[in-house]
Amino acid sequence: MYQRNYDWTINECKELVNDIIAVETENRGTHFIGSIVFIHEGTYSTSEVKELVIIDGQQRLTTINILYVALYRFAKENNLAQDAERLFNMFLTNQYVEKESSKLKLKQTDTNSKAFKAIMLCTENVFGIYSNVIENYNYFRSIIEIDTFQTILKGLNRLIFVEISLERDKDDPQRIFESLNSTGLDLSQSDLTRNFILMDLEPKDQYTIFEQIWNPIEENARDLVKQKSMVSDYIRDYLTLRNKKIPNKNKVYLEIFKLLYYFFFLKSVFRNTPTCKRSKAFV
Repeated sequence: MYQRNYDWTINECKELVNDIIAVETENRGTHFIGSIVFIHEGTYSTSEVKELVIIDGQQRLTTINILYVALYRFAKENNLAQDAERLFNMFLTNQYVEKESSKLKLKQTDTNSKAFKAIMLCTENVFGIYSNVIENYNYFRSIIEIDTFQTILKGLNRLIFVEISLERDKDDPQRIFESLNSTGLDLSQSDLTRNFILMDLEPKDQYTIFEQIWNPIEENARDLVKQKSMVSDYIRDYLTLRNKKIPNKNKVYLEIFKLLYYFFFLKSVFRNTPTCKRSKAFV
């Protein structure tokens, strides 16, 4: 819930798939795609499946899963039944899990989740909402052909990454998140603020606060023409109204929001109030 939106475009997807093809055709051995950081302890889980909360690597994991969906659907449509079954059962779903909500290996939120389910169910053409998930899926489908299918599949098996496991009570996920995201595609102030609010909560509480409070803000504070989030501007306007002073755009006004956050004792409220009452306390 505290992650930024899925922002990778076709440009990033082209670069990734070109690397995947090159590592196989040039027989380079492996291709390093960076680190995957997750919280291993403190996550709630069902009796069937243990969930890992991703701190860093969301964009890459989502993109690779979209590519696997494109390969899976290509295999189904071209009578490659064995490949299709392997892709579906090994990479995309937990095939023996009874609980329907736990079947997909990649668990997302909001529009991204709905768009990902749409490409899984072949209903992306009637989805009706612009989504990078669907745009990138369509790009992958456009480049997958009989002669590239196996090349991409084998190239994916050559990807390697560094796995970093954190413990919620011992490590500081917020500090690590901000440090890891200090390079590359910049985090917006809304990304950092959402992360700060949600990171320290248990996953069930994260979900509640995200669905009831943060996601409605994301949906309403948005430029529908440019498909651009305006939440950072919204927070800036809120701070201006609250403090009677316009924050400097060049300063990280997340720090100001942190002061307000602690001033209203939100953390203590969340920790000591039953979940059903927390959203009202937040407002």
